[in-house]
Amino acid sequence: MDFRTREVLLLGESVRLSPKEFALLEALCRRAGQVVTQRRLLVAGWNDPHADNQYLRSYMALLRQKLEYDPSEPELILTEPGVGYRLSVTAPDGS
Repeated sequence: MDFRTREVLLLGESVRLSPKEFALLEALCRRAGQVVTQRRLLVAGWNDPHADNQYLRSYMALLRQKLEYDPSEPELILTEPGVGYRLSVTAPDGS
């Protein structure tokens, strides 16, 4: 992910993200491996910590559709129930 050019590559292929998707992924990338709270993500995506959490869930599902090998079994964007989301820093093979 190149923050300056706003480009996201996955396996060498460009991934098209909406501005909101990019903002959410950027917030996760900047804190890779750490839990990013729902509140912080709502501010990153909507500039409103009180925005509806359903918006956040919907956009995380969209990101998983675009970035995960199997969106129903996420390995990259992990949910931390009741808290937020975490971008995994471990490769899918566990290394």
